[in-house]
Amino acid sequence: MLLPSRRLSVANLLAVHVVAARVAAGVVLCLGMAGVWGWAVIQRGLTPAHAQTQAPQPPPTGCAMPGGSTQVLTSSYYWVASDVETTLLLNNKSPQPLTVQPTLFALDGRRHSAPPLTIAGQSFRVVPLAELGAREGTAFGSGSVALAFEGAPLVLGAQVEMKDRRGRLVSDRLSDARVSLATTWLAGVYRLPRGGALKVAVTNVTERSVGVRVRVDGKDGKGVRFELGGRATRLVDVGLALGEVPRSGGVVVESDEVGAVRANGWVWNAAGYVSVVSFMDLGRARDGVWHANGVRVRPLVKGKLTPYVTVHNFGARESEVRGWLVGRVGEAMARRELETVRLGAGETRTLAVVLSEEERRGMQIAGIELAYGSGAGTIGAAVDVEREDGARGYRVPVVDREMMPSAAGSYPVRLGMDENTVVYLKNTTDKEVRYHASVRFESGEDYGFGQAKLGPGETVMIDLGRERLMEQSDTRGERMPSWCERGQFFWSVQGVETKGIVGRAEYLDSRTEASSTYACYNCCGDLFGSGWITGPGALGVTQVRPYRAFEQYLTCYGVPHVPQLARVQTWEPRSANGAGVVVQAGQSEAQASGNHIGEMALSASWTAYDSNLGSVLHTAWFPVQVKPLVTLEGLPFNPSEIRAGDSSTCGVIIKVEGLNFNVPSVDVKLRSISDNMRGGFVQVSVENYLRDVTISLPNTSKIEKIRFTTRQEGMQGDRILVGGIARILPDDAYVIETPTRTLNDLAIVKP
Repeated sequence: MLLPSRRLSVANLLAVHVVAARVAAGVVLCLGMAGVWGWAVIQRGLTPAHAQTQAPQPPPTGCAMPGGSTQVLTSSYYWVASDVETTLLLNNKSPQPLTVQPTLFALDGRRHSAPPLTIAGQSFRVVPLAELGAREGTAFGSGSVALAFEGAPLVLGAQVEMKDRRGRLVSDRLSDARVSLATTWLAGVYRLPRGGALKVAVTNVTERSVGVRVRVDGKDGKGVRFELGGRATRLVDVGLALGEVPRSGGVVVESDEVGAVRANGWVWNAAGYVSVVSFMDLGRARDGVWHANGVRVRPLVKGKLTPYVTVHNFGARESEVRGWLVGRVGEAMARRELETVRLGAGETRTLAVVLSEEERRGMQIAGIELAYGSGAGTIGAAVDVEREDGARGYRVPVVDREMMPSAAGSYPVRLGMDENTVVYLKNTTDKEVRYHASVRFESGEDYGFGQAKLGPGETVMIDLGRERLMEQSDTRGERMPSWCERGQFFWSVQGVETKGIVGRAEYLDSRTEASSTYACYNCCGDLFGSGWITGPGALGVTQVRPYRAFEQYLTCYGVPHVPQLARVQTWEPRSANGAGVVVQAGQSEAQASGNHIGEMALSASWTAYDSNLGSVLHTAWFPVQVKPLVTLEGLPFNPSEIRAGDSSTCGVIIKVEGLNFNVPSVDVKLRSISDNMRGGFVQVSVENYLRDVTISLPNTSKIEKIRFTTRQEGMQGDRILVGGIARILPDDAYVIETPTRTLNDLAIVKP
């Protein structure tokens, strides 16, 4: 196969190779195995304040092991050119740095070991392939790339992105080379845009030659067979190799050995439409339902969008496929059934999802579900959204939820002047499901979305635009103070439904309308880290104050989420003498009151969830001391008007609640200071002092007087107002209800 010349235009390059396009969707669906995280790693993610207030917990055990073993990811195809920027996205989901060894493989299987790359903990890097040795006009101008590292399964997500100078983009996922496949064939479903073509790249991930056949599935499906050497890659123009290609259909890549090859495909046209054809091992399908997550209804910039659903029967008998469009129109969930399709063996059908005006106005995004009854893996599906002029398209990956390792993921966040990141989460069940999510930026700032719920079949879009996060407080009541462009978003289902949600991130360029998908799942759901209560450590007698319960989850790689409010089922006070009581118990907050001087312990119990332990009843305890309550009241000046040279006093009343035979008295610290004086030549001095005022039974209040003295300077007099401040100073012996009183409005007249 000839390499393209530097002088070829982008349009010509598209005709020779599969290139970036104005809009394309690449998908990373990472698959892996299980392991265990150590408790020491998890503890390092908790702040000291959290650790002090949490009840003893059994060490949570995650599915990812520290250190792990050698992991290898490999791509199906890359290509570099003078006017095409080809980069490698590396996303480290661990809190620890990760060293990755990239290896480039030429089309004929020759290898080039690039220098190792280090990705900081919970971060990502975008590396030009040219820096790794991929050069146009050389043997490594196109081929495949493999990444080796020591770590847990799925801790690294990676994909190749190819973008031309006008921003036209296509992405290609890197998959785990050691994932055990169930069959010797990989299947993809495609729909060609007007004037479109289909290309398929096949990579041998073994060191030995293997026989490969690429064919269009069907009764008269044609195919091309070839030998693929160890680590070699071949790009097949299906139209040129097989003659006329149906406008839509199923394409199959068969090999002589199970798991020996990986494949990826592209469809494109000269108008600028490019989309990805995802190949998967349908033998691993389990659910019999395909879910498309984040189907765009409103255009990114302009034009009218039409979703297309393409289904193909790879099985040996007839099958019926039913579909639904599910989305929120205003405040209500809408679930509209699509046309039922009956497919014979090898048959394909494409449906244009015609949207009503109400749906176009009310929906922003939706989900599509496709159910079939002929056995899991017999039906393949593809969903894409095309603009009415045929020049733009958005590929929406379809997933079988049972093929996903977990309902949890960690995605890179890229924000800029024209670039934005949005996340789509879809409930794949017929009941309400809860999830939690956080985003942490490389600057150290974070934002907690807390717990949220998804109705049956519902899809939510989480816009991570920086200005949107700065507009409203997060689950802790905090706001983002500054602009950040890079970070990591992580989420997990919360509850016993371990695979109830599917997710993906989409990167959008508003200038070029480019779109790329990242959908790398974690090896398992989140772990429960700790739970605690916040509030005042001391209550005054009769005083009512709020207490809130928080919980913190960790990803299976040990990364802590932003703390979120817990859904408490029971609030209880415990004390030997009934020192405190819960006045009002809410889901996350309780109002507690002090009854008698003494000590109480406030507890909150709720159901937490752990990917290994399932539901766990957690109880957090918070010690509270109930103390005498001190209040301060002001009295009027007497006299209220004096002449220069005279004096006046102002009284304050100190009251104490809760004294009893065990605590019959308390010393209260009182300070008086001047506040403000204005006007004329009259000078005013305020008696500033700090004194201990003893309040003893049977009297529970006492009046203290503060003296003001005036004198006149010069021959001229005037009328002024005098002010002062009386303040109760903090002390461990009591709690203050009203610490400060302002004393003012004393009128002093001229002589």
